[in-house]
Amino acid sequence: MQTDSFEEIYRKSSGLVVFVLRKLRVPEAELEEMVQEVFLRFWKRQETIEAGKANAWLTTTARNLAFDRYDSQKRRRTDTDSEAVGRAESAMWVSEPHLDSRIDEVRAAIEEHSARTGNDLLTLFYLDELPVKVIAERKGLAVSSVTSSLSRQRKDFNAKLRVRLDALDLT
Repeated sequence: MQTDSFEEIYRKSSGLVVFVLRKLRVPEAELEEMVQEVFLRFWKRQETIEAGKANAWLTTTARNLAFDRYDSQKRRRTDTDSEAVGRAESAMWVSEPHLDSRIDEVRAAIEEHSARTGNDLLTLFYLDELPVKVIAERKGLAVSSVTSSLSRQRKDFNAKLRVRLDALDLT
């Protein structure tokens, strides 16, 4: 149980909380709100925190909030990226007579890439049109692992596809 008043702890420790959040690269625009959240949580639980442990509790809470913020931003980016890819993908696969040979060539290249690498993520994502989350569940992988693997495979695939399309004069 705390012996110092809430105001005293805030006065003594707010700089520490700001320092921790800045070290964890919380943007300045969000810093004040997160400091308030840390101290709001402290105020709600101050009766259960042991005397002399306020700074440890505050820094741990600040760290956890920063990590939660990072995780939510990461998820949001993944969802946004998936939506952008979906829009680009739907535009890419629009069937027009002059693009049919190019589309067939890209589909064949994806299938060959999957067979060559033994990794069917590109096929599942682009040809089967499965969301990253579904692929991750099917493969027993983390969403971040599937996303990063897709990113690496796209780079490799794009380089090889460009060569293939140039050779066929379909670019």
